[in-house]
Amino acid sequence: MASNDDIMRVLGQLEAKLDAVADRLDKSDEVFAAEQKSAHISRSRIHVRIDEQAKRITEMEKTTVAAGATVAQQRDIIKDLTKTVATEIKPTIDE
Repeated sequence: MASNDDIMRVLGQLEAKLDAVADRLDKSDEVFAAEQKSAHISRSRIHVRIDEQAKRITEMEKTTVAAGATVAQQRDIIKDLTKTVATEIKPTIDE
C-alpha cells in the first residue's frame, strides 16, 4: 500500500500538470482573443475600403453621364453648324 507521502507526491504532480494545462488554456484564450480582434480590425478596414470604392465608382458614373450629355450637345451643335455651312456658306464659296 502506498504511503501518505507517496500519495501527496502524486497529488502534487497532478496539481502541477493541471496548473500547466490551465496556463496553456489561458495562453490559447489570449491568442484566440488577439486573433479575433485582428480579424475584426481587418474586416472593418476591408469594409471601409469597399465603401470608398463604391463612392468612387458612383462619382465616376456621374462624370461619365455628364460627359455623355456634353458630347451629345456638341454633336447636335456640330450637326447644326454642318447644316448651316452646307446651306448658307458653301454656296457663297462655290460662286
